[in-house]
This record gives sequence, C-alpha cells and structure tokens, in this order.
Amino acid sequence: MNIEYKKKLWFYKTLFSYLPVFFLVTSILFLILFLAFSENIKKTTTKSNEFFVMQINQSVNNILSPVEKMVVNEMLTNGTLNRSFEAEDLQKYDIYEISKALKKLILNFPIIESAYIYYQGNRLVISDSVFTPLEQFSDQAFIEEQLSERQIGSSWTGRRMYTDVRKNDTQSVVSLVKKYPFHTGSQGLVVINIRVDTVQAMVAEMSSLETGVVHIFDGEGSFILSTEQSASTAYRAADVDDAYAKSTSDYTGWEVYSGFQNGRMFAFFAVFPYFWVVLGLVSIGVGAIWIIFITRRNYKPIETIMKRLNETFSLKNRDLFAKGNPDEIRFIELAIVDLMEQANKFQSRQEEDLIRIRKGFFKETVEGNRPIELEEWKHEMRRLGLKETFDKIAFNVLEIDKYYEFTAVYSDKDQYLLKFILNSVVQEIAQNHGIHAWTEWLSNERLGILYMIDDPDEEAAKISSQKIRQMPENYISWIKDNLKFTATVGIGGETDQIDDVPDLYESAMQALKYKPIFGNDRVIHPEELLAKPKTEIFNHVEFVGTLAHTYRSGNPTWHSQYQAFFQNLRSGMFPREDIVSIIHYFLYYLDRSMNELSNKLRESWQQRTMPALAELLDRFETLEEFEKRSYPLLESMSDEIQRQRDNQNNNQMIHDVRQYIDENYASPDLSLNLLSRTYNLSPSYLSQLFKDEFGEKFVDYLVGIRIEKAKKLLQNTSEPIQDIANKVGYLHAFSFIRAFKKLVGKTPGEFRK
Repeated sequence: MNIEYKKKLWFYKTLFSYLPVFFLVTSILFLILFLAFSENIKKTTTKSNEFFVMQINQSVNNILSPVEKMVVNEMLTNGTLNRSFEAEDLQKYDIYEISKALKKLILNFPIIESAYIYYQGNRLVISDSVFTPLEQFSDQAFIEEQLSERQIGSSWTGRRMYTDVRKNDTQSVVSLVKKYPFHTGSQGLVVINIRVDTVQAMVAEMSSLETGVVHIFDGEGSFILSTEQSASTAYRAADVDDAYAKSTSDYTGWEVYSGFQNGRMFAFFAVFPYFWVVLGLVSIGVGAIWIIFITRRNYKPIETIMKRLNETFSLKNRDLFAKGNPDEIRFIELAIVDLMEQANKFQSRQEEDLIRIRKGFFKETVEGNRPIELEEWKHEMRRLGLKETFDKIAFNVLEIDKYYEFTAVYSDKDQYLLKFILNSVVQEIAQNHGIHAWTEWLSNERLGILYMIDDPDEEAAKISSQKIRQMPENYISWIKDNLKFTATVGIGGETDQIDDVPDLYESAMQALKYKPIFGNDRVIHPEELLAKPKTEIFNHVEFVGTLAHTYRSGNPTWHSQYQAFFQNLRSGMFPREDIVSIIHYFLYYLDRSMNELSNKLRESWQQRTMPALAELLDRFETLEEFEKRSYPLLESMSDEIQRQRDNQNNNQMIHDVRQYIDENYASPDLSLNLLSRTYNLSPSYLSQLFKDEFGEKFVDYLVGIRIEKAKKLLQNTSEPIQDIANKVGYLHAFSFIRAFKKLVGKTPGEFRK
C-alpha cells in the first residue's frame, strides 16, 4: 500500500493543490452571482411556477377531453343510441346494447367511475349495470338540476357526491353532462362520472415536490381537489394566497393554483438570503446525486412508454432498432409511424370489406341465391349508402369480348384500370341520362348493371325505360371508339318487383349465350331469340359422321360440307353450350377416325392439329371465328394426309379401286376377292393398301357407301325397304337392316319416319 501511495504522490499533490482553488473560486463566484441574481431567481421561479400550473391545467384537459370526444362520437355514430333517444318504448335488446356501449366506454377509459344515460321521454335511467326509473335513481336530484339549466354543449361540473347503489358506496366525483340533442337537450342526457381521487392522484404525480402544492377550483370558485392533505372542501378560490400562480381552463372553466406550502419558499429567501451561500457549496457536492435522481425520475415516463411499446411491438423490436440504432425518442417516433400505418391499413381493410359486402349483396340479389324481401332490400341499401327506392328495375349484363385475349394483352394492373374505366363509363352514361345505375363485376369478364327508375309518373317512367334501352348502344359505341377491345351487352328486361330481378339476370345471361350466332360488339335483346326458328340438334349430329368420313378419306368435297356444317349451325339458333357440344362431338368423331391412319399421320394429328382445335373450342366466341380459325388447321392436316398418300406405291391403283367401288357398290357380287382378281393382288395386301390410303377397311368403306345411298333413297323415295336393299347391293332385307342399324343407330323404317 505504501509503495502504491508513493507511485501516486504527484497525483495527490496536484489534486489537492487545485481542489482548494477550485472550491474557493466557485464559492466566490457563487456568492457574487447569488447577490446579483437572487431577485432574478425569484422572478424566474415565479415564471416557472406559472408555466407549471399551465402544464397541470393542460394535463387535466388532456385527461378529460378524450372522454368527452368518445362520448360525442358514440352519440353521433351509435345507431342504437340515437334511436333510443327517439323511441317511445325501449326494447330489452336496445337496453342491452346501450349498457354494453357504456361498459365499453368505461373499459376504454379506466378513469371513469360510472356512466349512465337519462331518457326524458320515458324518465328512465340506464347505466352500465342499472336500468331504473328516475324516481328510484340515486342521482335524481343532479339530473333534474342539469335539465333545468339552459347551458348547451360541454359541461364539466364541480366536485359533488355520487352514490353508486350497486356498490353501496358514495364518492366525490366530477361529472361530464352531455345533453341530447346537443342544441336543445330535450330528449335526455349522458352523464360520465370521474372520481376526484383519480384526478387528484394524477395531479399529485405531476406535482411531486414536498414544498409545492396544487389547488383546483371550479368556475364558481368551489373546491374540487388539492395535493395538500390538510385542505378542506370548504376551501375556496378567494382564500388562496396571491403568491400562487393561477391558470383558468378554457375547456372546463376550472381554476388551477400552484405555489409553495404557506409561502415558505420565498419567505425563506427573505429571512435567510445568505444561507444560500452555504447551500450553494453543499449543492456542489450533492448536485451530481440530485441530477442523477431528477434525471432518473424524469426518465420514468419515457421508460413507461418504452415498456408499453415493447409489449406492443414485441415481435417488431428488432426491426425498429435495426433502423440506424435509434435512441428512445427515435424508437417512439418509429413506433408511432408504425401505429399510423396499421391504422391506415385498418381503414383500408374496412373500405375493402364494405366493397366486398356490397358486391356480395349485389350477387345475392341478381343471382337469386336466397330470397330477398323489399324491406330487407331497403335496409341493406341504406346500410351500404345506396339508393333504396324504385318504381321499376331493369338489368343488363356487359361482357368483355374475347376475354382470353384481354388477359393475354394487358397486365393485371392494366386490367384493373380498364375495368374501372368500364364501370365509370357505364355509370356516367346512365347519370347523363338521369338514370341511377348500380354496377358490380359478377365475374372477371361480366359487369352487372342494375337500373333503378324512380318516376311515379307513368309517362316519365316510359321515357326512362326508353333511355335504358338506348344506353347499351352508347356503351358499345364508346368502348369501340376509345378502347382496343369490344364488349357485348345482354338485355334482361324490366320489373317492378325486387324478387323478379333473378329472372332478369337469367334473361340477360341467356341472351349472351347466343353470342356465337349473333356475334360480338353488339346488343342482344331477348326478342331476337324468338324471331328465328330453331332446328333439332339431331340433324347436325348425323351430319357430323358424314363430314368426318369425307375428311378422313381425302374426298375434296369436305370443304363444301364443312362450310355447309357451319351455315346450318348459324341458322339453327342454338345456344353456346349446344354449339360447343356439336363441335366437340365432331372433333371427337374426327379424332377417332384419324386414329385409323398411319402412325406418322396420327402423331401429327394428336400433337399439332387436335390440341389447336381443342384450345380454339375452349376460347371461341362466335361461329364465324371458329370456322375461320379451324379451317386452315384442317386444311393443313388434309394436305399432309394427301401428300403421304401420293407418295405411296399403287396410289393410283387404290384410287381406281375406290372408284370401282363407287360405281359398282350396288352389285351383290362386289367383294374383296372380286377386286383382288380384277387388279391381280392378294386380298390381304389389297385390304392393307386400301386402309393405309383411306384410313378405313374395305368392308367399312363399302358398307358406308351403300348405307349413305340407302339413306338418300329412304329420304327421297317411297320404295319398299326390300327394293332399296337390292338397289344398294343387299340380296336379303334382314342383312341390310342389320347393317343400317349398326351404322346409323336406327332401323331404315325408323329413319324414314
């Protein structure tokens, strides 16, 4: 130890040489400064006290003001609360909802001791736990006193006694009184009670100095609370020392006084002014400790905020602190920004929910998923902020043409923008015609348009109906002139009953099913569907087999038959699903027939032509479109088949064989053996060449020709079946009938009928 002390001897000498000079100089400077600025300190202390009392006043306002704002918000936005003031008789459910709202208010603001609502119409009081007549309510006198006053708007009372019957407890409270309605207060009032002890504890926490005291009086000078334990309720504002700083609240009208107990602070300055010289020296020693203590005490609010934020953002702390290693203030700022973002997201989610609810109700109304009565319709429309009254309703469906191309050309963002434009254009055109239109997207490509005519005058209603019939043409014209795609509108009709809307929707959708017949970029009226006669689909199904056979065999007449096939479909007035079924059956029949060709041709058909035709069948919208786009595919495949046949040996001979069959099909002696002898080939080889060339067996081809000729004779003549059988190469009628039924599916007699 001695050696260690000697090593630091110069340090201690230097230290003790400067310390006396330091203390002497600081003491002299402190004395001079004290004598020069003692009066200034007194003035500064007074100003600080005034600022402090303003802070307390503002803090009290900050405690009470949110309570009033929440009460006003509930009175303005709570539908049950608004209706209850105007209702002659409150239902149990309404009482429950009101009591629930009061409990929620007390839960949100723990400083609230109790709350109740008085209804002037039936003289009833509802609190968070009590429902009683005014005459049996413990606060009857206060209610009657408030009703007799003419003051309108915000009213925070002074200190008063309130007895809670449920708790069997009497407490000193201050009360917020809000009359309803605000401008008259004729229907009742809302009373919020806050315990004086609660406010006093908050004020005491802000004024923690033992020498400091805070008094609060109401606008009439009556005592409310004090941080001085000995203060009496009889204490009035007039009794407060003039040395106290005073601040009057513009919000509550309360007066806040702050000063030192019994004026001891400034008296001490006057009696013992020079004592502060010694006190200043002592302050140098204890200043550091005091600063640490005060800093720690002042840091507590920030520490409390940090603790709460840490609980709230327990999963996000690392993310927030990662942003530049922020201090506490920066962290609080980031947390507030995050809370604001969450609030904005919540508001956006609410708006999205409203849009989703509106769209869901629209679809329920038009699709008829559940019955909707008129009163329910009006209630939901009011809730959604939409027009509820009508004399007539009309409905249309606008469908984007070639939607698969629309999705391929435009990005998701552009699609959303274009659909928004379509929606806006429809509503703007309707608005320009004086018609209210409610529009919602029923699916990706279909926009439902519900028109509401509110013209009780019959002549005016006719004019509005005529406008509604004209507007779809305006939609089509505008889209064609301003956008790079087209649309088709299906007309649903009109009704004066809300439960008939699903029928209008079905009518409009039915009209759109005939787009393959009528085409795109137009308006389809239900009357047009009745104007053209419809044919039986069976006639076209029969023709499919003939067309597929002609195509597969390479007969060039398939071109004209293909055109005739689509011409017959156009004149048949079939809806889209029937047309798709017929074409699908044709492709199925053709695909099955093509499987009898060579491997190379089958592979080309299955990998190139058939997938392209299937995709076209899924996407086509008009018959003209399918015919124009499918014809090159079939023609290309037909050319490929023909090229392969031309490259094979004995091609001409096989064609001669087919020609021989076409000319001699009526001969009962025509057979594969006869042909093999005629052309000097073995029957098996001839059969193989025939199948490779034409895709079917010799026997099937011969039967097919005979049956086709027989069908024409059955249709165009009245000859007996036995004679027809002989003319097409059958010696026995039963053989002909069996072959005919196997190929056609009917007996000759049934076919003739």
